[in-house]
Amino acid sequence: MAAGNRSGLITEAGGEEEAPSESLTEASEGAFLLVAQDEEDFFMYQTLLAEASFFLFLLQCDGEVAEEARQRGCLACGGVLHRADYERRPRGEPRGLGAGFARRYSFCCGAEGCRKRNTPPSLRFLGRRVYLGAVVVLVSAMREGPTPTRLDRLQELIGVCPRTVRRWRQWWQATFPRTAVWVATRGLLSRQVEETRLPGSLLDRLLGTVRERVVALLRLISPLTSRPLPADRNI
Repeated sequence: MAAGNRSGLITEAGGEEEAPSESLTEASEGAFLLVAQDEEDFFMYQTLLAEASFFLFLLQCDGEVAEEARQRGCLACGGVLHRADYERRPRGEPRGLGAGFARRYSFCCGAEGCRKRNTPPSLRFLGRRVYLGAVVVLVSAMREGPTPTRLDRLQELIGVCPRTVRRWRQWWQATFPRTAVWVATRGLLSRQVEETRLPGSLLDRLLGTVRERVVALLRLISPLTSRPLPADRNI
C-alpha cells in the first residue's frame, strides 16, 4: 500500500483514492429496500390475518365452490348430492366469524349403492391441517422468516409456535414444489419462481392487492384441500 494511504481504499495509478463503487451503493440501497419491503409485507399480512371480513369472504368463496360441486353431481355415478357438512376446529381465525365459519362444506351421494362422499376444494381449510390456509400462506411468506419479535406478535395474534412455522416453511420449499398443482402452475409462468422462497416468491408474481393475491394463491392450491394429503406431505 502506498505511503499516506491508510484508509484501505483501492487507489488508481495516479494515487487518488477511488470513491466507493456505484454497485456497492446500489447493493446497500437494495438491501435496505428489501428489509423495508419485508417489514411492510409483515404489517400487511398481520393486518389481513386480523380482518374478519377477509375470512368471511373466503367463506363466501367456499360456498360458491360447494354450490358448483352440488350442481355437477356425484363424480362417481352422477347421482344427486346431499349436504353432509362437518364441523372443524380451526386455529388462527379472528373473532367475530360466527359458528358457521368452522363448518366444512361436504356432500354425500344419494344414489343407492354409491353413497360416496364429495368434499369440494376450500379456500379456508388446507386439507386436515389445524391452522387455516390463509395463516399457513401468510406466515410462511415472510421473506426473512419470522424474527423473535414477529413470532411473539404472531403467537399473540394466532397462537402459532416457532416449531410449527418451521414445519410450514419446510413443506412449502421442499414438498410443495413436487406436487402436481405446482408442476402445472410452474409451466404456465413466463419467468421462473424462486422455489426456496415459496410461497412469498409466488405471491410477488401475482397481481392485485395483498388480499387479492392471497385469495388467488388459495384458489391455486385449493385442489390440495379436497382430500387428505399423504403422510409425507403433512404440514
